[in-house]
Amino acid sequence: MNFIIGSIRSLSVVKKSIITFAAFVIGLQIYIKFKKHQSNQKTENLTYKNNDLPKVGSVIGHVLSLHIYPIKSCQAVTTKSTKFDINGFLYDRLITAVNARLTPITQRMIPKLALIKVEMLNPDIVVLSAPHKYKLQALRLNIKSIQTSNAWLKTISLHGVDAKCKDCGDKAAEWLNNTLSIITGKRKKNNRFVMIMDGETRKVCDSMTRFYLDDCQPYDSTRLADISPLTLVSTASLKALNGKIGSGKSVPIDRFRSNIVLKPINDNYAFLEDHICKLQIGKLELRVISPTFRCIIPSVNQETGETEFFKCGKNCEPLATLRRTRSSLRYGATGLLPATMGGSRGLAPLFGLKLGFNLTASHVESGLQLQDEVIQEGDEVIVLAYKEGSNSFINRLFLKIERFFGFNTLE
Repeated sequence: MNFIIGSIRSLSVVKKSIITFAAFVIGLQIYIKFKKHQSNQKTENLTYKNNDLPKVGSVIGHVLSLHIYPIKSCQAVTTKSTKFDINGFLYDRLITAVNARLTPITQRMIPKLALIKVEMLNPDIVVLSAPHKYKLQALRLNIKSIQTSNAWLKTISLHGVDAKCKDCGDKAAEWLNNTLSIITGKRKKNNRFVMIMDGETRKVCDSMTRFYLDDCQPYDSTRLADISPLTLVSTASLKALNGKIGSGKSVPIDRFRSNIVLKPINDNYAFLEDHICKLQIGKLELRVISPTFRCIIPSVNQETGETEFFKCGKNCEPLATLRRTRSSLRYGATGLLPATMGGSRGLAPLFGLKLGFNLTASHVESGLQLQDEVIQEGDEVIVLAYKEGSNSFINRLFLKIERFFGFNTLE
């Protein structure tokens, strides 16, 4: 207690003001949500409905598809199998667009990034292209040449974690600005592509959201993904979500831009992932770092690059239904950030999992080398362990607040 008091006294006036304001905003959100909870008709939460969980060690489904995103916020490269290292799938989120302030540009800022197609001709060549109707030439990026070049080094920050990157060159920057200007109908300039340096990692435990993570280990790291090395979504959970949206509307699985799509052995396993803390895919053991708290990107149509979020805000789908049925105070505070930083104008809803590797002592001693491992489409997914409670003090605190106000906790 003395340490906490001393730490508070040592803070500057500005930091104290920021903390006080943040506490006020969170308190206000809690109060508003409580009043809505009292006045509105209660909506049934989307949770795992069965009383009994599948036995530990049992097969719960298989890998339906695998997706790599070499260029952050652009289209996925779908693959039958892939290798990976400690940062996730090889080549995943290797390159990002940045603006003049070196802020990464995502679909949160420019939804039309979804229109940029990405192909990998071989491990060294990435080709970017816009839809044919724009009649734009494709851009070829040589990964090896950029990594070994004397290109300008830039340090970018993503979720509070820095990464040293190499500039991809003037030709790539010209293509990016020209393409964005044409597909958005607005002039874009001073944007550039940067590639994270070979061997560079961003530690998950250093991120601004680390206090919300259930099981974050010191070796958890990424390239230019937001927080976790891998992400997973379930087709059964999506089917249950679409059943709640109503009015004949539904959203496809690509809205959630996941690395791994799980197809459970039956639809009764919808949201079973909420209870899992460790699972196995093929021979690979994975650990749940946290549920995925969603920003506005699921509202972006990945085929058209359109979103209703900036017109309808909280009422656009699937965010509206997710917020009604999958809301959580513990993880949802990130939704209070500006939309460009991952916010969603309200508590961030949950859908899917953020995954890290469940490494053995031998992996750690060998320098965390995972390059010989492979994950494949069709691999069995086996549950290894279920949650027994959150490891995070912040999460336990929010859980108590939720229960005090009578919120459903999705547990």
